[in-house]
Amino acid sequence: MSVNEEYSEGGVCLALWKFLTVFLVFAALLFETKPVYTLAYTFMVLFFFSRRLQQSCADQLKVVRNASTTHLFPDDQATIEIRLENPSWLPFAWVSGVDGKPTALDGGKRDKWVTALPPRGMATASYQITAANRGVYVLGPLDISVGDFFGITTQSYRVEDYQTVVVYPTVCTLTDLALPSRLPFGHARAQQKIYPDPSRLGGVRPYEPGDPLRSIHWKATARERNLQVKQFEHTVTITTMILLNLDERDYDVHSFYVDTELAITTAASLAAHIIGLGEECGLASNGVFTRHAVDELDDSYRHDGVLRISPRKGYSHLMSIFTALAGVECQSSHGFSELIDDLGRHYSFGSLFLLVVPVDTGAIVDKALNLTKLGYQVQIFVVGTKVIHRHLLQQPAHASLQMFQVKQDTKLNFVQPR
Repeated sequence: MSVNEEYSEGGVCLALWKFLTVFLVFAALLFETKPVYTLAYTFMVLFFFSRRLQQSCADQLKVVRNASTTHLFPDDQATIEIRLENPSWLPFAWVSGVDGKPTALDGGKRDKWVTALPPRGMATASYQITAANRGVYVLGPLDISVGDFFGITTQSYRVEDYQTVVVYPTVCTLTDLALPSRLPFGHARAQQKIYPDPSRLGGVRPYEPGDPLRSIHWKATARERNLQVKQFEHTVTITTMILLNLDERDYDVHSFYVDTELAITTAASLAAHIIGLGEECGLASNGVFTRHAVDELDDSYRHDGVLRISPRKGYSHLMSIFTALAGVECQSSHGFSELIDDLGRHYSFGSLFLLVVPVDTGAIVDKALNLTKLGYQVQIFVVGTKVIHRHLLQQPAHASLQMFQVKQDTKLNFVQPR
């Protein structure tokens, strides 16, 4: 533990101890009696040597956090715990502390805590924080003060110990974003019916020689009094990639913060919806990580300066996407068109690209059309108020290129993924 001492000897109690000590010394010289000498010596020892003793014992004080990282969703509360250990034989009448807190957490209000610490004992101090805005924040350093039972002196220290707080983006239902609740994600009907999907029952038909016994539909057989077998739909699994445009040059300066946060919320909500269906989903963006997020996120998230998370299934993978979105921010050096071109060369035929953009520019629509010609499916989600190609909003559900306008409800229904 790195500690920088900031010694303080001000205050009313210290001034009172000085006065009493000087007064008793003069009284001892004046009266020359044993009780007065005893009091004078006692006060002199306490005043001059207790500070040294307390300083020596305070240097041994151990102050550590119970956790290095805390993960929260917006509006969640968490308890920050700090463990104090006193390995010395001297008790501390009180130990107080103040934790450095960024303004994005509770407005930067600094909560002070106080606790007593017995000799060779341990105590835990705690306080509450509330997550307000998406981001990656750092708590610390800790300003610690310790005092004795006589109020003679106070030792103050700064402990360079930090804790990271990751606040995930807001996750909403699709209907809260003015999106259809049933978007064509995950599976599509195969063009060539070679491999049936046993998880998707398409109907029943009479048994024919050669049909496997495991495909017999026993309930239908009992109802028809004739052997019936299951018929399955023939589907292929679609790889879904969310492409998030965080080029600040493409956003309207008058609604920059609202639109960028809505874009990140849309990407997080789409990922939660797709992975919640048991499907694979990945994320790519031309955004950059904040300074604190760079230390927390895995290097595998960054490829040539681009955020890229490969498609996978499962809750842990969804949390990886949320963590990346918590620490990402806009930049002005990498265009979105280059990201589309790069991703279009790395995925198989039939993959689904979800483009989250502030405006459907002609260049983005042209890139999307080129992807459809290569056999990909593309859906464009416009988070800004301006829609240029409005005719694409009326595309049928089976079209290879579709477009949706995202509208933020003032009373969003927050969904915490399970």
